[in-house]
Amino acid sequence: MTDHIDLDWFEWHRRYEPQSGSHLRRRLQVVQDLLSRTLYECRPGRIAVASLCAGQGDDLFGVLGGHRRADDVDALLVELDERNTAEIDRRAAAAGCGTVRSLRADAGDADVLSSVAPVDVLLLCGMLGNITMLDAERTIAAIPMLVRPGGTIVWTRRNVPVDQTPRLRSAFDAAGCVSVDFVAPPGDKFTVGLERFEGPGSAFEPGHRLFDFVGFPKLAALGE
Repeated sequence: MTDHIDLDWFEWHRRYEPQSGSHLRRRLQVVQDLLSRTLYECRPGRIAVASLCAGQGDDLFGVLGGHRRADDVDALLVELDERNTAEIDRRAAAAGCGTVRSLRADAGDADVLSSVAPVDVLLLCGMLGNITMLDAERTIAAIPMLVRPGGTIVWTRRNVPVDQTPRLRSAFDAAGCVSVDFVAPPGDKFTVGLERFEGPGSAFEPGHRLFDFVGFPKLAALGE
């Protein structure tokens, strides 16, 4: 497998297409189901959503079309690949989602969320399997300053070659979260979690480093 630096992260998104039959497509469907349910259950009014390492925004755009709460969503999708941010902007314009916007930036820098935190919904999808477990725990520990009390987090993690979900779930517990749902299809390669942050929240800390994106191949080499 090639190192993440050599991957074409724009073409990589073809793995999410319906005809791909990939575990990523199956995972996306679970994420979209949980996100749709989450938006329905959000308190009335504006719903602040943030996504780190957002890719092309498949999880969110796959939900907003026809969703009763779509007009309430105010979303910031943070992504480093400029082709992916351009695709986010194209999709938002095509769908008339004027309050869904991209930010081309390093999502490992918490300052990218300084203008929107604390949010109602935080998406950590496709990233926890590309950062070290220490960085994953550091990111989860920052939830009190990123998510409002009562807000939710949707997260994913590949469970091969090592299943790190017990450690991740413990980190969410330690951060003040309660598990609302956890999906781990038998024999498949992914897990998806839905957490509710029950607080208390904390003040935003400028300059806080969350993680460095190292890629799954390096994690596998490290035994993570």
